[in-house]
Amino acid sequence: MHQDIPNDIAVSIKDKLRGLRYALRHTRYGQQPAEKSVVLPELVMNRAAHVAATVMDKAFSTAETISISLVSDNPSIHETAPDVRSLSFYFNGSSEGQRAFHRDMYYLTKAVLHRYKAENLLIQEAVFKTVYTRIKQQHGADIARLQDPATDIIQQSAKLCTTLFQEMLRQQPVRQSGTLSKSAMISGFAAIALACALATAKPADMENIDNLESALLAVEAREDRIIEGVSQNDSVALQKLFATLIFHLP
Repeated sequence: MHQDIPNDIAVSIKDKLRGLRYALRHTRYGQQPAEKSVVLPELVMNRAAHVAATVMDKAFSTAETISISLVSDNPSIHETAPDVRSLSFYFNGSSEGQRAFHRDMYYLTKAVLHRYKAENLLIQEAVFKTVYTRIKQQHGADIARLQDPATDIIQQSAKLCTTLFQEMLRQQPVRQSGTLSKSAMISGFAAIALACALATAKPADMENIDNLESALLAVEAREDRIIEGVSQNDSVALQKLFATLIFHLP
């Protein structure tokens, strides 16, 4: 049945369910939603409706699970963080690569936030579609060079890693909350981008190795330099740093 549902509609359905659940959970725990884009009925915002909100929270989670079963080729992959795939695969021009990109980025981000103990944050999968489109449109030549045997694959992967990292920071697919520090967000997106670059530049070396875990450890060790590069908007410094990490990992 998933083939009968356009991808844009499928992503929109999932994001709306996640948004409602996010707002409900903030209501249940006595927090104000960090964003005002999700408007809940007055009944739900009433403290006396705590029990009803709990039930609705579970209902929206169930609805999301059902929606995934209807729109996904393989629903089981949504239960854990996916295997990180190469930038060559994600940006190969196919609809499969695009769907995998925004789906994988969503679940990788969720896994990273869990590591940093930042729970119940709203991650918008549709924003990763925007990230994908912008990179595809603005960096098509760099993507094409990945297929050129004469290309320095480590440097080219580092360049696209930097592009992906900066675009995720620019588009902000994660709604800010007091439970997520800016440094954690920067480190998390840097690790995801680096994991993709490792899968691109060194697929054989990274076989049977958790790319994301390796990337997280490497980024944590260089966090100060990454944050400095971001604060100065220094793409060259970030690319050099990512190239060094790709070269030395795993």
